[in-house]
Amino acid sequence: MTWPPVRLWLLVALSTYVYAETSSQQAQTAWANRDQAGQTEKAIHLWQEALKENPTQATLWIPLTQALGRQVRHTTDSAEKKKWADLGREAGEQAVAKNPQSAEAWAYNAEAIGQWANLHKGTSSLKKVKQAVAALKKALEINPHYAYAHMLLAEFYRQAPSVISVGDKKKALAEAEAAVTDDPTHAINHIAYARALIDNNQREKAIAQLRQVLTLPAPPDAVPETKSDQETAHELLHELGATETTAASSTTGMACTVENTSNGATCGH
Repeated sequence: MTWPPVRLWLLVALSTYVYAETSSQQAQTAWANRDQAGQTEKAIHLWQEALKENPTQATLWIPLTQALGRQVRHTTDSAEKKKWADLGREAGEQAVAKNPQSAEAWAYNAEAIGQWANLHKGTSSLKKVKQAVAALKKALEINPHYAYAHMLLAEFYRQAPSVISVGDKKKALAEAEAAVTDDPTHAINHIAYARALIDNNQREKAIAQLRQVLTLPAPPDAVPETKSDQETAHELLHELGATETTAASSTTGMACTVENTSNGATCGH
């Protein structure tokens, strides 16, 4: 059977769209299992394929940037880390270019810039840190109550040098407090707040935040991250010489041993 040219074109276009949708759905499934070996990388490749087949799906640049950020944190080889960070920075640029009114796009772009800067030390990295902070401020202009942007901004202020960069412990504390106020359900916000409190010599308040982390139920979008943050809370409490409450210990059990969230420039998931 010979198809007329117009009908053939429609068939090809439709099949391309369906393939892209399928790739996107498969990516979501892989991302849901991101705590399993190879699943984050699988999600990345599937989102890349979906965008290649159907570039109009502009919003996919946002989860792709997020997934690349996670891949950077969970890769141990330095060369591989740089490779993923380079891809993350490129994806982040696309995310904000194609979704300029998305606070998420600006925040994940900032995180990607921070990871790149952390792996490329030098004068250029200091400039990139300032660019990342500007991106987070843009995210908060769009959504002043976007906790993830507040949390990332707190970490940039907390970890960056104060003389030659944007470091400011007081600003870090204010941003971390805002993150917890706007979203008390995600453990990472309490972790950032606790670290900022420690840096500002408020040990008892920090201990209270960390104990709260141990009792938090995991939100559906952050199950592996919550387990990881509870592991971090245990470690920080130990460093502070504090003992977890019996209730907190029984709530978290051995589930807190899945991941390590430490990542240098930022502490997102």
